[in-house]
Amino acid sequence: MTDGEIHAELERLRDAVGAVEQRFLDFREKYNREQEALKVHLDEYKETVRAKHAEMNQVREQINQERGRYPTFDVLNSAVQALDTKISSLANTMQARFKPLEETISNYQGRLWMLGAALSTLWIVLKIFWK
Repeated sequence: MTDGEIHAELERLRDAVGAVEQRFLDFREKYNREQEALKVHLDEYKETVRAKHAEMNQVREQINQERGRYPTFDVLNSAVQALDTKISSLANTMQARFKPLEETISNYQGRLWMLGAALSTLWIVLKIFWK
């Protein structure tokens, strides 16, 4: 090889190295931009997760605070049974008190019905024989 060929080959290799270096720089710049975008996205995600955890902690704290306020099923069940017993005894008492009143009202209704029937019959008889 001659000096000119060596210089030409050297120039060609320098140009190739320059092109490779430029591709590397472009790739590194693109990589840095993507890393920055991923970092921003990851920071947003972390903030969202922190906010959700804060909300969940508030709900947990509210549940822990309210836990002692509400009665258990057994307590409610025994209270309902006690109320059912009281209501049944009140219903029986009311039936015992109202039964004589109902019988009296029924008796008076029967008497009024009979009086109405007798008066109607008397009216019809008088209309027939009064002519």
